[in-house]
Amino acid sequence: MIKFRYLLAVVMLSVLAAVACSSDPTATAEPSTASPPVTQTPGTNEVGDVAMLQLPNIADTVEKVRPAVVSIVARIVSQDRFGRQSTGFGSGTGVIFDESGLVLTNNHVIEGGVEITVTQDDGTQVVAELIGADLLSDLAVLQIPGDGYPFLPLHQNGPLRVGDWVIAIGNALALPGGPTVTVGVVSALGRSIESTPGVTLYDLIQNDTSINPRRTAVGR
Repeated sequence: MIKFRYLLAVVMLSVLAAVACSSDPTATAEPSTASPPVTQTPGTNEVGDVAMLQLPNIADTVEKVRPAVVSIVARIVSQDRFGRQSTGFGSGTGVIFDESGLVLTNNHVIEGGVEITVTQDDGTQVVAELIGADLLSDLAVLQIPGDGYPFLPLHQNGPLRVGDWVIAIGNALALPGGPTVTVGVVSALGRSIESTPGVTLYDLIQNDTSINPRRTAVGR
């Protein structure tokens, strides 16, 4: 399952401290004389005195982006070889990325759906129209009626780096009570995988964020 990731970029700071000590290997009955402290002049490659940076406030970030995260349920009608119809449901998560009501989700959430219902953070339900879908990237775009929606723009603030935080917000397992939130980091950039025989996906973002089934949209 391809995960759409909306990334929160922060700086991870590691401080490496080295302590050196020495002793006189020559045995002597006389007490040793204390050596004066050695003052090291920082070189051009040394870290130097750096102030610690605060970690991001995950709760504040979730509160800010949550109004743009929506739950999606697709009613799917299938037919067997004898012509008998059955109805099922697919569920997942989407993110409003334009104030006009454009919603990004995964294609497998809505594939084959005859009716797609979008539930907003305040509980409002609307029927969405499928604008387009891409099987290779497993992405789909929906349109919900109205405008003036809270949204998350599809861009990132600055270059993405290994170690940047990833916050996943989504409708995990279609459980009631609001979205589920998990946190991880960007593990690697520029990955490629063979999704199906003969089909390779390139320039992927690897992360260690826990993504449960049906949780298909994430935060900045």
